[in-house]
Amino acid sequence: MADKDFIPTPRLLDEEARLAQERRDKISRITLEIEQILLREDITMGELGEVMDMFNARAHAVFSQTKLKIIKQNYESS
Repeated sequence: MADKDFIPTPRLLDEEARLAQERRDKISRITLEIEQILLREDITMGELGEVMDMFNARAHAVFSQTKLKIIKQNYESS
């Protein structure tokens, strides 16, 4: 059966909707936390730019470490 012939069940659609809502809720929670930090720290737009640059660099490092960890686990388990 080709993918174009696949018809999702109501249960699958409900699960996808639930996961999408959880993702939106998580993003909203993180956004609110960042907003609270910005209000508490009273930083300038320039400082915010520096913070975002640092955050992006650290996020990339974390994602890279996580990917390497998963690759290592997969290699060791095979």
